[in-house]
Amino acid sequence: MGHFRLSPLRGDRILQAYPLVCAAAGELSVEAWRAYVKDMLGARARATKCCDIVGLCSPNGYLRGLFTYQVTADLHHGRTLDVEYFALESVYSPRDIIAALMAGAEDEAREHGCSAIHATTPSGKTKTPSGQNVMSEMREARAYIDNSRIWCKRAD
Repeated sequence: MGHFRLSPLRGDRILQAYPLVCAAAGELSVEAWRAYVKDMLGARARATKCCDIVGLCSPNGYLRGLFTYQVTADLHHGRTLDVEYFALESVYSPRDIIAALMAGAEDEAREHGCSAIHATTPSGKTKTPSGQNVMSEMREARAYIDNSRIWCKRAD
């Protein structure tokens, strides 16, 4: 991870992460982000879920990326780390940010005794100026496979 530092996001850093989340997740209200954070950190505080929000900071303290995770049970993989990645395109290479986020998620999986990582990543947000899909390259480089078992439909 080199010059980046990973740590749980708390306090003011949670709201500082909102533009980063919007860049990756698209239309998301600040109220929805706050509700998500409240639910996740509340469950963590009550010890009802093993979950967290982890930020990636550059040496000057700027938030450059984040991921959220929950430890879940999966029929095929057993104890699994479910991760969502959010990456900020900045003065740093998206490759460096993505590599640091992936390494951090892999460390969390080991720490929590998970046998697999299921990662949901933003689509189309990590292309280089030449049009290369950095996220696809990084997944292949770290031996992730595309397993499209998940369907999504809003319940409202």
